[in-house]
Amino acid sequence: MDFYTKMYPKAYFNNIKDVSIEFLQSHNIKGLLIDVDNTLIDYNKNILFGVKEWIDNMDKEGIKLCILSNTNNKSKVENVARYLEIPYIYFAMKPLKFGFKKGVNKLKLPNKNIGVIGDQLLTDVLGANRTGMYSILVKPINDQSFLQAMEFCQIFPKYDVPFIKVKTSRIEVKINTGDILYIDIANRTTRIHLINETIKVSGSFKEIPNHY
Repeated sequence: MDFYTKMYPKAYFNNIKDVSIEFLQSHNIKGLLIDVDNTLIDYNKNILFGVKEWIDNMDKEGIKLCILSNTNNKSKVENVARYLEIPYIYFAMKPLKFGFKKGVNKLKLPNKNIGVIGDQLLTDVLGANRTGMYSILVKPINDQSFLQAMEFCQIFPKYDVPFIKVKTSRIEVKINTGDILYIDIANRTTRIHLINETIKVSGSFKEIPNHY
């Protein structure tokens, strides 16, 4: 698996609550490593509505759970873990394998039976794919523009049009879709990562067909 392929999740859901026990069972997933920021809690540290019931249901169905967060704020992760009644790992340094190995030790499951749920391509998805786990991307709680980016990306490294136009802070830019490595969200800004630069998008995408 090359680097480009490792950037793409094996599954995508609108939020963590949409991940069903049936889906996990169909992919032989017996444990989950779950991100915190923008996956379980929003920017104001509010727990996503209904997620406690989702966690309890997964536990009843025998799915092992553990929080895997990059934050070095131990108390924040600890508070979430205590409320959800699941173990946690903080300062995981995703996508490095260090944190994922600690997660394996917590869950006591083979890598192939572990799913990783998070909202970031560069940390959660890349790290999961590098360690042979099942990567599940979810839309960030606070980021509406993410869905648009992922719909455009279609989670695959192929595009239906050769070019797109996007608005930056000052100008409109024409982009060759063949130069796009991946699209992600940071600080509520959609970022298109190209081979030689990163473009921050302030408006919507405009597709340019061949005859344009």
